[in-house]
Amino acid sequence: MIDSDSLILALNVGACLLLATLAAWAVLDERIHEGCIVRAGLILVSLGFAGIAVALLHGDGLLTLQRAMGLLHAGIIVVLLGREWRAHRRHKPM
Repeated sequence: MIDSDSLILALNVGACLLLATLAAWAVLDERIHEGCIVRAGLILVSLGFAGIAVALLHGDGLLTLQRAMGLLHAGIIVVLLGREWRAHRRHKPM
C-alpha cells in the first residue's frame, strides 16, 4: 500500500517532468515563432521544472528546491517580458 505522502510526491514529480517536457517541446517546435527572448525564457522554465522534479525526487533539501524555483520564476519573468516586448513592437508605428 502506498502512503499519501509518496503518492503526492510521485504526482508532483510527474507533473514537473511533464511541464518541463512541454516547455522544451515549445522551444524545439518549428511551428512556434515567438522569438529568442521567449525561447530563452522557456528554456529557463523547462530547466526550472526539471530541477524541481530532481530536487523533490532526491530530497536534496530546501536550498536546491529554492534554486530550482528561482530558475522557474526567472523563466516566467523572461517569457512575460518577451511577450510584452513583442506586443509593444507590433503596435509601434514605423
